[in-house]
Amino acid sequence: MYRFLLIFFISLPFCSCKKNPTPSIQDSFPGYYEAKKITSTVAVDMNNDGLKSTDLYSEISGPVTTPDGQYISFYNFESIRNYIEVRPLHNQSVMAKYIDFNFPHQVIDSLSDNTAFLMTYKNELLGYTYEFNGNNSVRVTSSNPAYTNEIGKINNLTLKEGGNLTIGLKKRVFDFVDKTWQEIDIVVEYFKAP
Repeated sequence: MYRFLLIFFISLPFCSCKKNPTPSIQDSFPGYYEAKKITSTVAVDMNNDGLKSTDLYSEISGPVTTPDGQYISFYNFESIRNYIEVRPLHNQSVMAKYIDFNFPHQVIDSLSDNTAFLMTYKNELLGYTYEFNGNNSVRVTSSNPAYTNEIGKINNLTLKEGGNLTIGLKKRVFDFVDKTWQEIDIVVEYFKAP
């Protein structure tokens, strides 16, 4: 018994304590993300001010010129209902991996003289599943591709250090200068909400 205790106490300093592992980027992926920067490869006028821009964040969140010349803001990226929601959240018992991108889509109507105007924005690109590809890239799949592809298509999603992510998508937007719908490439940078 003495010999056993001696071996135990001598070997005790050499035993390492197991540290709590740092959560991986994949483990910390679920949660809410707020859009901070949206850019496009093609300049468009989404807010009917007569000026085209590749800064779509400003085009969407800034005031929109109404047909009667008023300026109204329709979309607030800082509202939690406009965040990306990645599930499962920590308080959910269902462990299914879903993403609602809640990306703003223009709802366009026209006056009797065919003058187009923005009625509102509707959150779209909903009901995606996801899986990790490695190298911090995530493959997303739409649960309703026929409908989603008419609105837009997520081309890639990349997780960044610090809990942020970037998505690339191809999206239909209405350009008020050209008075037509155009399909453009867009990059969105998101920051994880606390």
